[in-house]
Amino acid sequence: MEDGHPLALEFHSRLLARHGRDDEAFRLLRPHVQDRFIAAALVDVADGAGRDDEAAELLAAQIPDEHRCDSPWCCRGLDPDMAIGLLATIRERQGRVDDAIALLRTRDKTSLNNSAASYAQRRPRP
Repeated sequence: MEDGHPLALEFHSRLLARHGRDDEAFRLLRPHVQDRFIAAALVDVADGAGRDDEAAELLAAQIPDEHRCDSPWCCRGLDPDMAIGLLATIRERQGRVDDAIALLRTRDKTSLNNSAASYAQRRPRP
């Protein structure tokens, strides 16, 4: 399955994860993190596999120091802004909400729901 179509690989890995085989799913997805759909699935299965730190490292490696949006609308590539969003998801799951907000503020593009503001609003106040 490792060399199959990316959508089949994503589906297969999510199926494995649903049946308690999160670690196996993570290992299948890891080499293909450059694909944006695979990267999103990797973040999802990393939680169940207890491999958030490893997933965060893989995503961080996809974000250049001076990132810019390459607008991969016609391809499946993982652009830096999406990698930042996925990494922020992991940071939030780890309880590192301030880090997640800081990451989201570095993104080149914004969304309709303004993710950084959304995180800030959900954050408990002292």
